[in-house]
Amino acid sequence: MCLNSVSSSSNAKIEDEICFHINVTEGKYTAPQRLYPYFVPPTFLDSTAIQCLVNEHCYLNLWAKNKLGENKCPILKADKTIDDGVYVFPLKDNVSQSCQFDVSILKNNTTDFDLCFVLFADTSQVYIDHNYQDKRCYTIHLRQNVSGQSSCIGIACHNNGSCDGSSSVPRCFCRSGFSSNNCTKDSGLAQAINNNTALQPGPLFGDFVLPELIRCQVLEDCVIPYSVTNSNR
Repeated sequence: MCLNSVSSSSNAKIEDEICFHINVTEGKYTAPQRLYPYFVPPTFLDSTAIQCLVNEHCYLNLWAKNKLGENKCPILKADKTIDDGVYVFPLKDNVSQSCQFDVSILKNNTTDFDLCFVLFADTSQVYIDHNYQDKRCYTIHLRQNVSGQSSCIGIACHNNGSCDGSSSVPRCFCRSGFSSNNCTKDSGLAQAINNNTALQPGPLFGDFVLPELIRCQVLEDCVIPYSVTNSNR
């Protein structure tokens, strides 16, 4: 394609000429996003795979902005409905920030499926198919909820203690300053180790066990009781 420059319409003499070679390929027309609703970060990229558990709610958040000049959030439409176990909830309608949508997925089978979302500026555009609509599609992988029974079930370790369920006989590991079988005492042996330390194959956890609260008076000796757990050597 060439463009010619002439001095006047009555003068057919070409003053200057510039030519371009146009390479035409198949593609999809994409209009500037600011003229149409569009997704914004941290929305997952297109073709992202998401793993969900059967019979448990799986949540997906999407963020978007409306086209230039619209003072409201766009409309988000999914290609799946409530009958498919997909629920879409607009969370806010504030154009000063990104509009957020909460999607809940609840399925009772392990059949994987694709889930697509499209943005529309308003209700008048919902049923019009435009090539320049912003669209995100995700693959939903559904898995059974695998549960294992630990020996720590029913064991309560207080004061931020943790239960060791690696053996058939569970025990609480207490943080510094607490002891007893369930970490309720504010003094005593560290880590709730029982008196049968000879069974331990090697050194135990070193820990200073201090009272939770210590009060000392000015210019007087203050005795702070503590115990130390060490190896059996």
